[in-house]
Amino acid sequence: MSIPQPLLKIKSIFILNKILSKFSRIRLLKLIKYNKNIQKKLNINIKKYRTIEIEIIPSDSFGQFINIDKENEKYCHIYFNDNDNEKKIKKLTSTDKVTKIKIILDYEIKSFANLFSNCNCNKEIIFKNFIRNDINNMRYMFSYCKMLEYINLSKFNTENVTDMSGMFCDCHILEVIDLSYFNACNVTDIAFMFSGCAFLKSIDLSKFNAKKITRMLGTFRGCRSLKFINLAGLNTQEVKDMCLLFHACESLKSIDLSNFNTQNVETMTGMFANCKALTSICMPNFNTQNVIYMDSMFSR
Repeated sequence: MSIPQPLLKIKSIFILNKILSKFSRIRLLKLIKYNKNIQKKLNINIKKYRTIEIEIIPSDSFGQFINIDKENEKYCHIYFNDNDNEKKIKKLTSTDKVTKIKIILDYEIKSFANLFSNCNCNKEIIFKNFIRNDINNMRYMFSYCKMLEYINLSKFNTENVTDMSGMFCDCHILEVIDLSYFNACNVTDIAFMFSGCAFLKSIDLSKFNAKKITRMLGTFRGCRSLKFINLAGLNTQEVKDMCLLFHACESLKSIDLSNFNTQNVETMTGMFANCKALTSICMPNFNTQNVIYMDSMFSR
């Protein structure tokens, strides 16, 4: 198939995504990426089309700022302070004097599991470019980022992600997470997704579009500052585990579960335990016919 020259020059990845098959597209990307002559001839800056660009503002702490295994290190490109010199390090030290980190991830990386887990020197994480839709795993992606104050996910593409368990687990000081851009249509596991987000004030999952969830163990456990929660975007028909779902949501005064279908749930142990401010629960469709464990469900 002959592709007109202008199409290769103008936003080539966007155009080629529509024209080429997946196999052909990957071959062409690799051909362009590793052939400097082709890049020069077509006037293409391949760095622009690596499709996932992340900006990190570090805190005053030092240490790891990203987790990339050795197998994928060559597909992760790191730059400091608007400098074009690529770095091959994943940790900051007191002598680095870094105020901004730019990370570009190539299309070979398919999983974001533990990508920033335990990276306590990250103060802000901003996704500036996220064209791809083939990321399948975000398990514990931002977990234990104890210095994280701000996160921008407006460019996020989650349509093929299946696992979001522990995604924001123990982000202690994070107060806001905007999930309005998330599409969780293929997600099955959100266990401990927000667990330990002690300063999170509200969670709106009304646009979450979660149709296949099977596991909700401890999803909001320990969100002690949570005052508002909208769960309208969750389909719980296939969920089996709701153990500790709202455990220790100490500031939550009411919970609307009117859209919850619990026909397949087997465990509700400690589901509302330690919800000290809770005065009302709306759950007209609560079906407990298959529940085996309900101990400490409303404890304290």
